[in-house]
Amino acid sequence: MTTSTNLNYVVHSAIFLSLFSLGLTIECFQCNSVEHPGCEDLKVNDTKSQYYKKCDGDYQKQEPFCRKVETEIMNVEDSARIYRSCGWIRTGNFTMKDFCRKADTDFIKKRQCQCYSNACNVSDRITPSSASVIILAILLNVFRQLGLI
Repeated sequence: MTTSTNLNYVVHSAIFLSLFSLGLTIECFQCNSVEHPGCEDLKVNDTKSQYYKKCDGDYQKQEPFCRKVETEIMNVEDSARIYRSCGWIRTGNFTMKDFCRKADTDFIKKRQCQCYSNACNVSDRITPSSASVIILAILLNVFRQLGLI
C-alpha cells in the first residue's frame, strides 16, 4: 500500500467512527408549547435556545433521534400543540431516514416527525441527516478509488 492509500483508509475510518458519536450525542429541541413559551416558534439557528439540549436518558440501548409532534383538536380554539423531544422507539419507519407521518381522525389532526441530525425537530421541512450525507460521500469516494464509477 502506498502512503496516500493508507492516508485515505485512515481518513475514511475516522469519518466512519465519528458517525457513531454523532448518533449517540444528538442534540434536539425539548419542549412543549403548553408549558414552554416560544417552543412553537423555534428556528434551526436557535441552538442557543434554552430548549436545545443533548439527548440524555435511558434509551434502552437504542440510538436516540429527534421527534416533533403537532396536534390540533378540530373546531376547538387554541388547541394546537407542539411537542419536541428525543425519541428512541421508531414509529412506522424503522430505517435511519428522516420521515413524517400524519395520523388524523374525525376530530384530531396529528403530524409526527422523526429525524437524525442536530436541531432537526424544529421546522416543517425534514432534511437529510448529516450522517446520510457523510456516508454517501464516503461510498462515492470508495467506489471511485475501486474504479467502479
